[in-house]
Amino acid sequence: MIEFRLNMGDLVTTDRRDVMFTCLGLGSCIGLFLQDRTARVSGGAHILLPTAEPSGFSNQALYDASSAVMELLRQIRAKGSTLKNVRAKMAGGAHVVDIKKNVGAQNLLSVQQLLIQQNIFIAAMDVGGVHCRSVRFQSASGDMHVRVPHTNEVRTL
Repeated sequence: MIEFRLNMGDLVTTDRRDVMFTCLGLGSCIGLFLQDRTARVSGGAHILLPTAEPSGFSNQALYDASSAVMELLRQIRAKGSTLKNVRAKMAGGAHVVDIKKNVGAQNLLSVQQLLIQQNIFIAAMDVGGVHCRSVRFQSASGDMHVRVPHTNEVRTL
């Protein structure tokens, strides 16, 4: 099995069935995973920001929700998907930093709105709260495994 560890701003798509996408320590970030079982294509992104804004990061192209979601959909389409059979699963969006702006909630709202606008079915979410989580998504099964280190809880969606 091949594992892609997605760091902030990373995005990967594949037509292989033996892939595990991993996002470790998702706090306010969103780990987004898309799968088209008919076209046998899947992808994942680790989304940092709700909107594009100067952030001090080099190559900011895929750090914000809009850029990441649209590029992920573009790549999945390029690998043969019509997007009508794409299902999304996501995790993260926690309120882990004590500031007035809840970036996690803003990230979640941005990603949800983009998926809805593109008619992408959201099959599962493990979002919100105040704790970080680590996520693994299997391309063959479409299972998303979420582990919350603070509580040692593991969920499969």
